Amino acid sequence: MLKAEKISKTFRTKHNKIHALSSVSLEINKGEFVSITGPSGSGKSTLLLTLGGMSSPHSGKVLWSGESVFDWSNEKRAQWRAKTIGFVFQTFNLVPYLTVYENVRIALALSGKNENGAERVSNVLEQLGLSDRKDHLPRELSVGQQQRLALARVLVKDPELILADEPTGNLDPQTASEILAVIKNAKKEGKTVVLVTHDPNIAQTADRIIRIENGEIKNIIERAH
Repeated sequence: MLKAEKISKTFRTKHNKIHALSSVSLEINKGEFVSITGPSGSGKSTLLLTLGGMSSPHSGKVLWSGESVFDWSNEKRAQWRAKTIGFVFQTFNLVPYLTVYENVRIALALSGKNENGAERVSNVLEQLGLSDRKDHLPRELSVGQQQRLALARVLVKDPELILADEPTGNLDPQTASEILAVIKNAKKEGKTVVLVTHDPNIAQTADRIIRIENGEIKNIIERAH
């Protein structure tokens, strides 16, 4: 489904080069829940953005269903991201001047999946416990509610692939557990999930744990569930 073939990425600073990714190869199967872990600065987020077509590698390929993502036009790659991928970030990326309902509705509109739009938005808000907050602005929500709203914007478009970058990093343990439960439920519904985390307890909930250090895959742990 999603495959990386020897992808490398280098960032240049004033005085040196930083090898964020060094010939990383991996394959993620449909319906799999994979966690990517490792120390800060190891290349986890860079790998996630590259897999999602947002950051091009300097060498190597990212393949989706056998097609090279970075050989596509910018427009085709943007459409693929909008329709197929749901990104969840630690910073939420909500539209501050739109209500909860409007934030979810516009995410659905941008995906091009507008059939039964109002019903889909209402259903996902109810699923995530946000129905009673639908007319509030993001700043009027708790941090946990903002992360649930970010997830609602992802789930409403029914993506095939969810890429989550430290989605529980700013949350208290109870709220983090609730967010993880939503992500695990998405996996149960057949979605593929790739989650970046520094928390070993969260990493342990995945089907497979990929540990990265200094831009290289150090080990892969298959877990029995």
